[in-house]
Amino acid sequence: MIKERTCVHFGAGSIGRGFLGQLYYMSGWRTVFVDVNAKLVEAISERGEYVIEIAEPAGCSILKVRNVRAIPAEDEQEIAQELGSCDLVSTSVGANALPSAARTLARALENRAAWRPEDPLDVLICENLPDAAARMRGWMDEAASPLVHRFIRERVGLVETVVSRMIPVPSPEQVKLDPLFIRVEAYDRLPVDRLAFRGPIPRIQGLEPSDRIKALEARKLYCHNCGHALVAYFGYLKGYETIAAALADRALAGRVRAGMEESGRALAAEFGFDPAEMKRHIEDLLRRFANPALGDTTVRVGRDPIRKLGRQERLVGAALLCVRHGIEPEALCEGIRAALRFDPLVDDGARALQAMLKAGGTQAVLRKVCGLTESDPLWSRLAGAR
Repeated sequence: MIKERTCVHFGAGSIGRGFLGQLYYMSGWRTVFVDVNAKLVEAISERGEYVIEIAEPAGCSILKVRNVRAIPAEDEQEIAQELGSCDLVSTSVGANALPSAARTLARALENRAAWRPEDPLDVLICENLPDAAARMRGWMDEAASPLVHRFIRERVGLVETVVSRMIPVPSPEQVKLDPLFIRVEAYDRLPVDRLAFRGPIPRIQGLEPSDRIKALEARKLYCHNCGHALVAYFGYLKGYETIAAALADRALAGRVRAGMEESGRALAAEFGFDPAEMKRHIEDLLRRFANPALGDTTVRVGRDPIRKLGRQERLVGAALLCVRHGIEPEALCEGIRAALRFDPLVDDGARALQAMLKAGGTQAVLRKVCGLTESDPLWSRLAGAR
C-alpha cells in the first residue's frame, strides 16, 4: 500500500489555501494547516475541505480542495505529532509572522530530530521576504535545543520559492458568507530553489526547480510587483477603482509597459535574462493583471506605500537597477511620483506617508522612506516631485 504523503503548512490564509493547498491536493497529498486564526482552523477542521474560485476572463470555475485539516498555532504538541511523520513543510504566514512560525517549527521538531535523525525534511518558504532562508534559519536556531539545532543544520532544507499567483483579498461580505472563500487566478507555477533541498524534490504539480532562484526573485520584485504597483498608483490617480479598468486605459497601460520594459532591460543586463523572454514575460503579466474576473482594486494593490517605496523595493530598487546599467528610468520615476500622491483614507500607510510629506516635504520622504541621499542618481529626478 502506498503511504499517503502529507505536508504541514504554516498559514491558512490566501497563499496557503489559495495556492499551496491546491497544489498539494492536485498532487494527491494531504495538507495539515497551522494557523493562529481560530475561525479558519475551526472551519477547515469541521468541513475537511474548502472551495477555490478560479477566475479567468471567460468566467470562473470551482475547485473543491479536500483532504485537509487544521491545527491551532499554539498547539505545539499536535504540531509536533504531525511533523513526526510528514513528508514536507511549507510556510506562507507573511514576513511579520514568520519569526514566530519559525520558532514554533523549531520547538516542534524535537521528537522528529530524536526519532528520525537521519531523515531529511524540506521546508518550502513561500514568503515575500529577501534572504528568507537565512533569516528563517536564524529564527529557528534561536528556539532550537542542541539536538534540534544539529538536525536543522544537517537535515533540514530551507527552500526559497517565488510565489506569483495573484489572489485578491475577499470582501467582508464574501467572508461573512463563507470564511474559507478564496478567489484566485489560474496561474499555478511555483519556482523553487533546486539547490536547497536536503531530500528528493517532491513530485508536486506546479513546482519548477531552478538553479537561479535569486534571479527569479529579483524578476518577481522588479517586474511583476513593480508592474502591479505602477498600475495601482497610475490607476488610483486617474480615478480607476480596479486594476482591470485601469489597464483598459491605453495611455495608462502604455506607461505601465514602459516602466516594466525599463526594469526588464535592467534585469536582463544584471541577471542574463534573454531580452525576448523578458518581453514575453511582461506581456503575459499585463494580460494577467488585466483579468477583470479577479476584481482586484487599485487601493488594495497600492496599499502600504511606505514599504513599497523602500530603497530595495519594487519601484525605487528597479529604478536604481536601471541607472546602474545606463537605462533611463523615466516611467519608473513617474511611478514613484505617483506613489507619493497615493492617499486613500482607508489605508493607514498612505495616511502616514501623506503626513510625512506634509511635515517634511518630498526630500524628507526620499531620505527616510526611499533611503536616498543627494548623491544618489535618482535624487535630482525625484526631489522636486509632488
